[in-house]
Amino acid sequence: MSTFDENLHPRGQAANPGQFKAKENDAPTGSLTAPDAPNPFAELAGQHERAEWVARMEVVAWENRARDAALEQFFAVSRTIAPQGATHAVFTDGNDGDPKFVGWQNLAGDLLDEDPGDLEGHELIGFAGVESDNYLRNAGFELDEETWQWTVELRDPAAARRDMRPDAAYGATAAYHVDDRARSDGALGAFLSGVVRRSPETRDTLHRLTDAQVASLNRDFEAFASLMATKIKNAQEG
Repeated sequence: MSTFDENLHPRGQAANPGQFKAKENDAPTGSLTAPDAPNPFAELAGQHERAEWVARMEVVAWENRARDAALEQFFAVSRTIAPQGATHAVFTDGNDGDPKFVGWQNLAGDLLDEDPGDLEGHELIGFAGVESDNYLRNAGFELDEETWQWTVELRDPAAARRDMRPDAAYGATAAYHVDDRARSDGALGAFLSGVVRRSPETRDTLHRLTDAQVASLNRDFEAFASLMATKIKNAQEG
């Protein structure tokens, strides 16, 4: 057997490294590590976060409407019993923090001696809390920093909202009960709350839906919402 002669095999030597010595390979097109599996609990947490935000916004809206109704009720009653010359109503902090009616004031700022009548001790429910000053100022009240009493100019009451009725509140509760069973983000309940105000029959039916019917209703609503989103997007791009 002949011995190995490196001169007959020059590739791999310093003087002849071979054609693949300087070859550069392309980087892999995909990741070399497998992607992490999606965390179902993170997605669920996000859904509940959105649901919480929607619910809080709904609470704020209803609280604002309740304060508006309480103030308009006061204006309506005061228009029937306010003494001649009264231009403003005077309130002070009540026992629970809600503004308490204490009397009438004329244009000159004098407190009138007339009996407050049916409004004696009347409190504006819903104006208490850490934001009470902001609630009052937003409603048109002014603070007398000498007496620390709030005054508001008397005016004609606004028309009552049609949906500020006990049956409307019952319908809204039924709507959000369906939304809770669907485990959705609050959009279905918001949609149904408008439907039940226009249809008492729908309001009375909501509580009687089975879980299967609720699931079917939620699927139809999600398809409807997706369709509307597409139409809005196409209209914007067009």
